[in-house]
Amino acid sequence: MKELDEAFAMLHRDARAAPAGLADARQRLMDEIDGVRPRRARRRWAIPVAAAAGAIALAAAVVVVRTAPSPGEELPLASAPEVLNKAADITDVGAVDKPIEPGQYRYVAERRWITYGVPDGTKKKTIYPYLQEELIERWIPAVPNGIRQIRRTSIGEPKNLADMPADAGARIAASRVPDETRTGRCKNIGAPAGPGGIECDTLDRFDFYAALPRDPVQLNKQLDALATQYGPQKPSMMFKAGIDALTRGLMTAQLRAQWYRALALIPGVRVIERRTTVDGRSGVALGLDDQRERQELVIDMVTGEFIGTRTLAGPQPSNPAIEPGTEIGASTITTSVVSTLGATS
Repeated sequence: MKELDEAFAMLHRDARAAPAGLADARQRLMDEIDGVRPRRARRRWAIPVAAAAGAIALAAAVVVVRTAPSPGEELPLASAPEVLNKAADITDVGAVDKPIEPGQYRYVAERRWITYGVPDGTKKKTIYPYLQEELIERWIPAVPNGIRQIRRTSIGEPKNLADMPADAGARIAASRVPDETRTGRCKNIGAPAGPGGIECDTLDRFDFYAALPRDPVQLNKQLDALATQYGPQKPSMMFKAGIDALTRGLMTAQLRAQWYRALALIPGVRVIERRTTVDGRSGVALGLDDQRERQELVIDMVTGEFIGTRTLAGPQPSNPAIEPGTEIGASTITTSVVSTLGATS
């Protein structure tokens, strides 16, 4: 069994490492998630082979050779915990963090679509919602107390999410958050204002991730504690906190694998879409519903990489002007290591 396990690990690693084979590897994993069963491999005994070679041949047959289900055959689809645990296994085997040296920075680029609102100026206090695309760039130093930088840039024109009055465009233009760049060391949120400081919450700090346990059950308890900062609705706030931590880009690959396993322990998480695309990147979407909104997590099932998020209005949106099911937010995350503040490559 050890030889077979090693053969499986090597096969998955090759699939991830070869760009030309990513589409095939992704399709095989999607087949597994959709419940497509493997065809039984034929045994051939004419030529004796070594045990290790036989293990590799068997692994290739099990993973690569697929067949569609028989007409009318009902197959169980993979559950969200199964998908998250599979993503964790893939991350454990193949994900490697790019080393960051003193003097370098981890560059985290978040392209996001976020809902803002503009008041109508009357006593009714109606808030007209609109969706704005933004690029949030973070340069995080290798040393915990080093200088960091964050830059926010608006992209394109806002998209109205409800019927707007004639003067709404002018109101939106007057209230739009200006682009900005901030540089400085982390300070606690709510701390006295000072020159050069950047407000950092728990999830912005290296020491938070370094102190986390690596056991999924204990990590799930950490999620429970984090959820109290987001709201009273559990387990949806646990899922929201878990996604928020992934968007910060500070987790090592091995911690991310255990984080997926902790998310798998949250009740109510389900597979939303088995093949979905966010900003040109394909993965599996998992989500957890509540009355206000549904936030979704999207994972690349070939690399185990966290791709991004989507947020849809729930049956009773926070803003009654928004129709249930409306997309009210999305984001994609990319990370790299750079040598200077402001550099992107």
